[in-house]
Amino acid sequence: MLRCKQVTTIIASDLADAGPWLRLKLRLHLMMCRHCARYAAQIRTIGAKMQEQFHPSEERSDVEELQKRILEAARKSKNERDPS
Repeated sequence: MLRCKQVTTIIASDLADAGPWLRLKLRLHLMMCRHCARYAAQIRTIGAKMQEQFHPSEERSDVEELQKRILEAARKSKNERDPS
């Protein structure tokens, strides 16, 4: 049986290369462990929301602009918390 730490690592990675035996073990663990099942649901939700937000048809400049805005907000937040 898989441990929770192994399950979270598998869920966070791409399952495309997982074999049928690993997928079966994963499903069994998720049926028994509500914490890992909740984590898997959260990861699926995050993935779906990211797909909604970032379509492959977006221009590269839009993505770069978004990255810049995120980094600026992170720097500003850090400076507000640590003014030294």
